[in-house]
Amino acid sequence: MPGDKERRRSELLAGANQDANIAEKVQKALARVEKFGENWISVDREALFEKFAPHAIPTMDGVKIRYHEPGRTIDIVYDPIGDYFRLENTIAKSKADKFLMPDGTPPPLLVRKTNGRFRGLTRDERMKLTHFKLK
Repeated sequence: MPGDKERRRSELLAGANQDANIAEKVQKALARVEKFGENWISVDREALFEKFAPHAIPTMDGVKIRYHEPGRTIDIVYDPIGDYFRLENTIAKSKADKFLMPDGTPPPLLVRKTNGRFRGLTRDERMKLTHFKLK
């Protein structure tokens, strides 16, 4: 319900005012949603949790909720302020491999341009591939 979502965001923002660090994170999350949110793909909640964290225990991680299942290397991270999810590879050796696409694979490092040459993904392109909403 839209009213519940707005109320939840209002409650989170009110609590964040007590801590400047959290308040800054809240503002950054809202800015990300404003700038990129409409480009994020939707994924099926049941399929996502069944594949990556069927028996996960949610814990707070700053302003986010982390679904971690012992023995697995991929966590589901939910941002309740931005209302989006990410898959995080907990054993990634590089930042490029840390956040995964909804199928659990890292985003490509290079994309082919129209002239046949390759270029790296922009930050915006990477975010579009690694942030997603639930259906």
